[in-house]
Amino acid sequence: MGACAVGILGGGALIALGLGAAPPAEAPLPQQQFSVAAPASGSMPTATPDRTFAPDRLVIDSLEIDAAVVPGALDAGGELVVPGDVRTVALWSTGPGLHATSGTSVLAGHVDSHGNLGALYPLHRIAPESLVVVSDDTGRPTAWRVVSLIATPKDDLPEFTAGGPRRLAIVTCGGAVVQTPQGRRYADNVIAFAVPVAMPVSAPDQE
Repeated sequence: MGACAVGILGGGALIALGLGAAPPAEAPLPQQQFSVAAPASGSMPTATPDRTFAPDRLVIDSLEIDAAVVPGALDAGGELVVPGDVRTVALWSTGPGLHATSGTSVLAGHVDSHGNLGALYPLHRIAPESLVVVSDDTGRPTAWRVVSLIATPKDDLPEFTAGGPRRLAIVTCGGAVVQTPQGRRYADNVIAFAVPVAMPVSAPDQE
């Protein structure tokens, strides 16, 4: 398993996603990047009012993503390590929480590893205005609308901070595999940005 970490620098987050053993020659990149304006509140997509969500989940119905969300633990170097289990994604736990009012909450995960596709593998196909739901540890959901999809070289990855406009960043790898001093890595990151939208709050599913 290769390294997959978010470096905490100057109050912000810098993500470096590695890869697992025997990776493919490349990971998918968006066919078309986009940036759209936030719509008027009346046209914002909303979740089904009576729908409930299990705790700690990332749900993107349009991509058939329903993944566990785990806290991103910091290592000795101050980097947020993304879980080795490709079915899960890490939430930058020392950054803005899901219910913050400013700054960027960050979710990151592997695109693939050891021949298994990661939960975020389809991220390159996300469409403008797609609805994203992230639930907290009580099952309380937060809803977001995708306003931007970009692919950026790892060296040019944006810095995510606790200040500024409220948004969610979902990050995984893409592009060709390149050799670096730290080992083999995908050359690029695929990042979807989303803004918060109103959504009815409901109780978690009862098993």
